Amino acid sequence: YAAMVETMDENVGKLMQLLKDLNIDDNTIVVFSSDHGGLSNDGTKQRDLATSNFPLRAGKGWLYDGGVKVPLFVKWNGKFQPRTDKESLVMLMDVFPTLLDITSNKNLNTDGKSFLPVLQSKEVWNDRTVFWHSSKARPVNTGDTKSSAIRKGDFKLINWYKEGRIELYNIAKDPSETKDISKENPELTQQLLIALNNWKLNF
Repeated sequence: YAAMVETMDENVGKLMQLLKDLNIDDNTIVVFSSDHGGLSNDGTKQRDLATSNFPLRAGKGWLYDGGVKVPLFVKWNGKFQPRTDKESLVMLMDVFPTLLDITSNKNLNTDGKSFLPVLQSKEVWNDRTVFWHSSKARPVNTGDTKSSAIRKGDFKLINWYKEGRIELYNIAKDPSETKDISKENPELTQQLLIALNNWKLNF
């Protein structure tokens, strides 16, 4: 795993250098991300785990933040000022409409939306509502079961719909998702569950 990380680092560096050598680095948008959280949990199949998503809970296969929160870097020389945004809720499905917005100023009907205003520091998307659905669980490899989730602002609800189990977390106060507050907030829990189920009807 360490060797793969080192290789990735070296080759990203080579790519960035090539853009400079070709004198196109100022006219190239570079997007770097990942598809899911690191493998940091087992199912019934026991194996050595190379990664940790600490302080986030769980990893690949799960809808806890350890399984869905991934790095996202966007670089465009002279256009985007280097900074870190830890508040905006951005999804990988937003990348395509963002690049389309930048390059053609067109809007297509996609599930994602352009986060160009976030990149330009004009907006902070900290109150967005986003959804996840995992219908193909991998209990052997990662230990997860079928589930859906909704994140609205600071709150995230996970519904293990086959088990009839619900958990609610305040991500701002509890990023490790250790304290289920669903019983203490029945009204909010019900509101989020209804919104999640309505989304799934049109999924």
